[in-house]
Amino acid sequence: MSVIFIVVPSSRYYNVQDNSDKLLRRMQSAMEELAKFRQEMASFRTWLDKAFRTLEEKERQLASLSNLRGNADDVKQFVNDVMTHGADLKFLTISGQKFVDLCKEYLSGLNELRVKLRAASHLKKGESQVSEEVTQASAAYHELLARSGRLADRFSRVGGRSKDFADAAERAKRWLKETEPRVSKACSEPIGAEPRVVEDQLNRAKALNNEIIANRKLIDDAKAAAANLLASLDDGALSPQERRAIEQTPRELQDRYDAIAEAMANR
Repeated sequence: MSVIFIVVPSSRYYNVQDNSDKLLRRMQSAMEELAKFRQEMASFRTWLDKAFRTLEEKERQLASLSNLRGNADDVKQFVNDVMTHGADLKFLTISGQKFVDLCKEYLSGLNELRVKLRAASHLKKGESQVSEEVTQASAAYHELLARSGRLADRFSRVGGRSKDFADAAERAKRWLKETEPRVSKACSEPIGAEPRVVEDQLNRAKALNNEIIANRKLIDDAKAAAANLLASLDDGALSPQERRAIEQTPRELQDRYDAIAEAMANR
């Protein structure tokens, strides 16, 4: 029985072995990076889904003026959290790109080896699923970021106008509460019998009337603040009771102002 030995040049054998070892190490590095990417992507998507649910809940809160009160800090905290997670997306992008680069290096090395082994053709790089996942996650995150920014702007705008209205109405009510008794006293005071007393009464009445004219701005400010608040709210954002309360307040303030102004005019 005869034995046939196939002689392979040692240099070629060791070259193939060396290239194979390099390819194996590249593959192992790529798989490790992929495992890390998958774990981070799963965590990011879990947070992203939860963040979208939170966003939708807070967007619904804008449907009622009463829900806006006391929620400004909560919205600010939510927006800050969304912005902070931009760093996670950046890390995912870097990790995904690193995996893609490792795959390119592996494919390049594999094609070099195939040439040395006289393989028929080069292997071509296909579409990267990892790159597609990063693109989708990035698009979803930036949508979340944009919507949360608009949410914060609307909360700030509506909440600010709600506070402006409350403050303006309170200033007008406080002034009216202080002024109405003074007008009532001035109007009920008997006219003095002496010229000096009459002159003093006229001077005090004139000063009070000038004060009333000057403070008409308080009523106008309250009316303007109410109009601005109503204009900032979407249709259906107020219950009928809330809308009536906002609309009725300036009318009541105007009626009280007109009453004291007319009383002083007839004095």
